[in-house]
Amino acid sequence: LRFAGTGKEIRFQDIVLLSEDGSSLVFGQPIGYELSIKSDIDLDDLSIGSSLFTITGTCIGTLFTKERFSIKANQEIELDLIIRDLNLAPGSYYAGCSIGRGSQNTNRSDLEIVVGKHAFQVLPMSHEGDSIATWHSGWGSVVLQDVQLTIVS
Repeated sequence: LRFAGTGKEIRFQDIVLLSEDGSSLVFGQPIGYELSIKSDIDLDDLSIGSSLFTITGTCIGTLFTKERFSIKANQEIELDLIIRDLNLAPGSYYAGCSIGRGSQNTNRSDLEIVVGKHAFQVLPMSHEGDSIATWHSGWGSVVLQDVQLTIVS
């Protein structure tokens, strides 16, 4: 779904999930996308925004890249966007991606927004082949792993 009013001067040509089968990831695997972008005009100081959603439409979180890029008229470029250490729970998800200027610290102005093209599954197994017990949806969509418990008395 491309949002109305966007994609006029710059657009995503393709968004591909970086995984073996293009539609699933194992638990703990970084979420990566290859973004193909084409512009009709010269643009600079651009960044990528992305939000992840559960299959029911609940937003899990949003990012804006600190890295900026430029593109020339009639140029097509490819970018890799990698999200590490998110630990999404097993289940179904989709993402939205945007091209624009600004971030959460400034007024964001999006020139292109695409949502839902790249749905994916997080499988209940790790790279090592370990399986995860059935994940209860009431536990949320993120497995919090970097925690520490200290006995103080």
